[in-house]
Amino acid sequence: MIKIDIKGMDELIGKVNRLNKLAEVRVADQVRKSANKIRKAAKVRVPVETGALKKSIRAKYSKDKLSAVIGPQGKVGWRAHFVEFGTTETQAQPYMVPAWEENRSDYIDGIKKALNQAVDQA
Repeated sequence: MIKIDIKGMDELIGKVNRLNKLAEVRVADQVRKSANKIRKAAKVRVPVETGALKKSIRAKYSKDKLSAVIGPQGKVGWRAHFVEFGTTETQAQPYMVPAWEENRSDYIDGIKKALNQAVDQA
């Protein structure tokens, strides 16, 4: 019979648990920051007739705050894609896709940085 004794397992498990919590907090913070930047960038680009579409652009977060949906919501949200992608009668006036493209690399870099900081702190 062979007996293997692993020293420091409790400490390792504690560090992994701390890492998980720290990573969630840091990533959630980065998601919030990025979602706000994308929302603001979209509001700058959206064409304004009455202002209702611009006002409807919001960030909606998941329960765990680790993801967000950014875009027009509410009563005018149903027509937002007509503006973004155009119709047979109107030209496209993109505002959501360019807002994402402008902020994508900052979002990815921010998530990487958040995870690295969590690893360093754990």
